[in-house]
Amino acid sequence: NYRSQVWDAIWDGNSPEDPSPRGEWGWWVHNAWLLDQRGIDPYAVWIARAREQGISPWLSMRMNDGHAAGDLEDFMHSRFWREHPEYWRVPGAGPENFVRDLDYGIAAVREHHMALIGELLERYDPDGLELDWMRWGHHFRPGHEDRGAAVLSEFMVEVRRRTNFWAERRGHPIRVAVRVPAHPDAARGLGMDAIAWARSGLIDLLVPAPFWFTADYDIPVGLWRDLLGPDSRRVSLAPAMEQRLSAFPGATGHNCDAAAVFGFAAAMLARGADETYLFNHMDPGAPVHLDGDHAALSRHAGSLETAAAQRRRHIVTYPDTWPPGVVTPHLLPATLYAGAHHDFRIDSGPAAAHGAEIRVGLADDPEVEAAQLRARINLQPCQALSDLIQTQPFAGVGRVVRFDVPPSAQRDGYNVFELTQQDSPPQRVVWMEVMVNPQP
Repeated sequence: NYRSQVWDAIWDGNSPEDPSPRGEWGWWVHNAWLLDQRGIDPYAVWIARAREQGISPWLSMRMNDGHAAGDLEDFMHSRFWREHPEYWRVPGAGPENFVRDLDYGIAAVREHHMALIGELLERYDPDGLELDWMRWGHHFRPGHEDRGAAVLSEFMVEVRRRTNFWAERRGHPIRVAVRVPAHPDAARGLGMDAIAWARSGLIDLLVPAPFWFTADYDIPVGLWRDLLGPDSRRVSLAPAMEQRLSAFPGATGHNCDAAAVFGFAAAMLARGADETYLFNHMDPGAPVHLDGDHAALSRHAGSLETAAAQRRRHIVTYPDTWPPGVVTPHLLPATLYAGAHHDFRIDSGPAAAHGAEIRVGLADDPEVEAAQLRARINLQPCQALSDLIQTQPFAGVGRVVRFDVPPSAQRDGYNVFELTQQDSPPQRVVWMEVMVNPQP
């Protein structure tokens, strides 16, 4: 988005004078080019303006962006990516997710990205530099991830050396953040050994994050803290929430609302997170439905006290990023048979003084209206409520059954919710959440 000396500019070779052929994307190219034509560097302007407003300015760099990999001629691709298919994780591969990302096992790939890091630190004056390893989260050829962990650790040593150099020149610290997979095993298994980086003093902010398919409501903050050990006092832990919600792999996703954000924030902060991180929550409009008050997220989603006091949803999702060949864990979908029951362990954050409700989304199958369910929380019965009339935006849901959660039965953190199918045809549970209304 600026005239770099080491990478392409987004407008290079993309007819920036005429934005019309690419619709809204064309305006991105056109406006970036237009700013450059007028001698305006937006990042320099934003950094200065942020400091004027008492906001700490950081730069974020996507380490392996794979947008539009299926179209070799898409304007977002650099010449480096397009002219070197031998640098892809799976050379000559088709357009499937992740296979055309660049392979950091190749020295030229690492040098290409380090050149931009060097330019960003020399050209700008940020308080911090974030390396977004989750865009797109697969950086080595399948089966080469173990060797890749050492390669990325060496890369991070050089990043810290450069930030320390420029911090001394600028006269203030330049912190280093990394976004890595939500689960430590997934991060290490894909070559992103954030724990080793922390123990070596290479990072200051650790952001466990999903990729994009769904927000992850069960990021193991406690496990991250245990692995960090004494370094958890120095390295801030900020679990990230994506704006997309999906209950299981392959399920249709939909956008979160403010209550979904507050549920994630309350649960993560109660687990011991230092901060919360919202990814892809760009503005009040699409793609996120924020009940007309985007600013409420800034006011309330960073504090346990304020997040827990909001109307909040705690939703069953799944961790969406794992090494190749790993069986991924997910609670849903689940089939309930007559006379059988199924347990769901859900972190519903701080217990609500006035109770909560369980929402069970049943698949839009022919027999869904005949479903007869009972529910218990931690072995205590829940009273059935009337169905939720509006089943949107829960994709694929034909009926949303609700149960009241007695305040005396709910515990802080994890609760076990038991669903029992009575004498009715088998039903598929494709959505489940706990809705907390802190006010009576």
